[in-house]
Amino acid sequence: MKKRIFAIAAIVILVGLYVACLVLALIHSDAAFKLLQLTLVMTVLVPVTAYVGMMFYKLNHRSDEEDEDK
Repeated sequence: MKKRIFAIAAIVILVGLYVACLVLALIHSDAAFKLLQLTLVMTVLVPVTAYVGMMFYKLNHRSDEEDEDK
């Protein structure tokens, strides 16, 4: 269940980043280019962070899954 929460949160954040990226691409201000770069970097970091979080959760709760199998 926790994996699903991590995945849904990552999807929501990515959709928000894509919308922000589109809006920032259309705005011609000084800060827009830096913010656009930030959203593009976060597009890579959010899925990696979600994957690492799910991996650590799986490693920490491995004994819980083994107990449920018995």
